[in-house]
Amino acid sequence: MQPGALKYSDLTERVIGIFYDVYNELGYGFLESTYSAAMVFALEECGLEVARQVPIPVWFRGRRIGPYFGDLVVERRLLLELKAARSIALLSYRAYKTYGITQQEENDKKVDDFKASSYQNYQGDKLVKRFNAYSYWYLTKVMDSHNVGRGRHGVEKALSHIKAKTLVIGIKSDLLFPIEEQQYLFRHIPKAAFAELDSFYGHDGFLIETELLTNVITSFFKTDVKGKIIELQQTA
Repeated sequence: MQPGALKYSDLTERVIGIFYDVYNELGYGFLESTYSAAMVFALEECGLEVARQVPIPVWFRGRRIGPYFGDLVVERRLLLELKAARSIALLSYRAYKTYGITQQEENDKKVDDFKASSYQNYQGDKLVKRFNAYSYWYLTKVMDSHNVGRGRHGVEKALSHIKAKTLVIGIKSDLLFPIEEQQYLFRHIPKAAFAELDSFYGHDGFLIETELLTNVITSFFKTDVKGKIIELQQTA
């Protein structure tokens, strides 16, 4: 296999194509179990071996410590999961300092099952239990394909037509929506106001820094701050 090549690429590409067929035929709105059943049927109809909730043995220091149950396993080698997507996504929602504070180990003797990894797994499990996998995929496609400049002669031209009173807020530690993007919006939206939050919570600062956000939004609506940068104090 060439360096960087995707393992089982042919099988993966085939499964993705079947996934598209299932989603296009069923549409959205069903429970995850419904899509899972349809996916199994479609995979088997194409001559592929598929198993659900497959127990995969987990070994630790020479001992079998328990099974891990895979959602779907195709041809005994390709694992289909949603949990991993959520766990990876959390790395962009949280920031380095946040993990350092909330997931710090109590001692330096631990070599496995760290707080941070347990937290990632917990969030992944929680998403799988309450979120439709195909809706999750569809939302990511909508976000990736969104372009405000499409059909409007570019992004800057589109932003220049905004007439609404606009407040742009950015968080320095936000990896999901970098501060540079918010500064770009501020520069190109006519008479917009801009506020920069210095929070170690990363993207989740928009959910946590409620007092700070309330103050800046209230100030924006009560005073004439169009075209200005709103100065903020760092929170403790």
